Amino acid sequence: MIEQWLGYTLQDVILFSSETYWRLFERHNTSLWPLPVISQAAGAGLAVAIVLGQRWAGLTAFLALGLAWGSIAHAFLANLYEPINWAVAYVTPLFWFQAALMVIFAPRLTFGNGGARPVIAVALAAVSLAYPVAGLIDGRPIAQSEVLGMAPDPTAVATLAILTLATPGWCRLLLSLLPAAWLAVSATTLLAMNLATGWLPLAALGLAIAAQILPMSKSRRQQV
Repeated sequence: MIEQWLGYTLQDVILFSSETYWRLFERHNTSLWPLPVISQAAGAGLAVAIVLGQRWAGLTAFLALGLAWGSIAHAFLANLYEPINWAVAYVTPLFWFQAALMVIFAPRLTFGNGGARPVIAVALAAVSLAYPVAGLIDGRPIAQSEVLGMAPDPTAVATLAILTLATPGWCRLLLSLLPAAWLAVSATTLLAMNLATGWLPLAALGLAIAAQILPMSKSRRQQV
């Protein structure tokens, strides 16, 4: 019996093919068009505003991401992903919970503006915005792109990007748990399907973990 179990690989437990998985994103993007373009542009605009130091941008982006977690729970996970992967039914309520937590706790987060954290935050933001073209590595068409605010992976990366700037504490840790866990599961799923893009969520997760253990800058902390 033990030898039988040891004979299984990750590919053996994946319930769907990579083609089926990516068609979910194509259906999702097509059904909500032109929202993918609007969502990606809004994410890029908010990222630029945060880099330029606009104080309203951080809170606005965080609240928008909170709403995105709820939207993804309904429009993508429940309607598209659950029918091909029964385990997602247990994840969908967690996305709703993440959305609620982000909206509730957004005003309580404080952010630092120095040290290495902003560099990592910018790197994570760049990764989240690069997802639509990253799929080209695996030969996927743009129609099957993962879009920030509409797909789980780039949204999780963007969430960790903003949390990277937050001061350490139980609130930041709590809000980081699901995005980090999702990226770990997503990386495992994609790598099990032998997709090069599986390294993207893994790299983002590594950056986020590194940022979590970095000390805050001694510069003045401010409310975003």
